[in-house]
Amino acid sequence: MDTLSSKGTDYLQRARGLGPAIDAAAEEIDRSRNLPASLFAALREHGLFRLVQPVDYSGAELDPPSLIQVIEEIASHDASTAWCVGQTNICALTAAYLEPSVVKDIFGPDTGILAWGPGPGEAKVVPGGYRVSGSVQFASGSRLATWLGCHVPVIEPNGTKRLGIDGKPLSATMFFRKAEAEVTDTWFTMGLRGTGSDSYTVKDLFVPEAYTMKRDGSAKLRVTGELYAFTPSTLYAGSFAGIALGIARTVMTAFVTEAAGAIPRGGSRSRADNHVM
Repeated sequence: MDTLSSKGTDYLQRARGLGPAIDAAAEEIDRSRNLPASLFAALREHGLFRLVQPVDYSGAELDPPSLIQVIEEIASHDASTAWCVGQTNICALTAAYLEPSVVKDIFGPDTGILAWGPGPGEAKVVPGGYRVSGSVQFASGSRLATWLGCHVPVIEPNGTKRLGIDGKPLSATMFFRKAEAEVTDTWFTMGLRGTGSDSYTVKDLFVPEAYTMKRDGSAKLRVTGELYAFTPSTLYAGSFAGIALGIARTVMTAFVTEAAGAIPRGGSRSRADNHVM
């Protein structure tokens, strides 16, 4: 706690303040496989979907230790909520690479949330951009999102794969409005039900060049800030760790509380009172 910046402490306190609301929504989250509208609105109002966006775009631009502790705090109340917050925040790291007008279009409203997932597809080069087709799965947070993305190889007009600066086939992220995709409800699971990690497809969808980001390391930062020295993969790893820690903290607290109050068979005192004389 003492290692957090003042900004990190502020956002951690915001997350803690929402703890009772998250606890109260937990059963509905599991039942509906989604975050309730009221909780979603509260998370937005507290800026918890803007944790890694640049300060130039009214984001928090939190350092990774602060980000992990905020996600850990949310996960101690509900893992699905923390998963959605973590995933969509790290998708929003792309704001540091896009043109300001595109950032405003995607992330300008407080409902401007981006989600994506893995899946096969391709982006064919055409004048002004690409024709994109693909099928995406495990798109965590997509039920909350207004924009979606897919990571696909770039195909030249002659049918060959475009190569990146590393000499390997170039993959790029394509951004498009959720309304332009066909979303399929596929998320029927035992755990993390509230992440709503659905599937979606696009077919021959035109995506302008400005709404893409190369994934070969050649994408140029448009903002400064130490946070953006980190890759999305690194921040994803931290987010997952924070979720695991939050879950473990709650389990341990519940176990200790339950065990301390239990009276062993044949005993007269609880385990908490059972000390050696």
